[in-house]
Amino acid sequence: MTLDIFVSVIKQRFDPQVYDDFVVRGNTAVLKCHLPTFVREYVAVDSWIRDDKQVLKRNDMKGSSYSVLNSGELLIHGVLEKDSHRTFHCQTRHRLTGEMVMSVSAGKIVVTEPHASTLPRVTFSQPQVRTEEGSFTQLPCVAQGNPPPTYR
Repeated sequence: MTLDIFVSVIKQRFDPQVYDDFVVRGNTAVLKCHLPTFVREYVAVDSWIRDDKQVLKRNDMKGSSYSVLNSGELLIHGVLEKDSHRTFHCQTRHRLTGEMVMSVSAGKIVVTEPHASTLPRVTFSQPQVRTEEGSFTQLPCVAQGNPPPTYR
């Protein structure tokens, strides 16, 4: 009986979802791959796929305007109007079976123009980050404002 439950958890179908993000020009956009709660423990974001088929993975984007966090979010830094013409799918991998599933929906960046000076406000952060001692760790914090905030 236990094996039957385990197999059904592994083989359950799911559809990752990506929603649009609204960002003021010059700021950082965050796209998230939304997973159903019943698979979050077993599934991780493997990569992001841009509409031109470019694959965006963790640790592959040194010097790029893209960052993929260990937790799976895609960050697009210093967004410009041209970024609003792109769409992004997330590609997930099941940790137990290796099965890959791409999101059915594609997210895009909706870039708005700044109209007035605004103080920065945090739009994305993670209250807890797990890592191994001695390893590289990302402590994400994304804010929006006009002018765009700087980070240190």
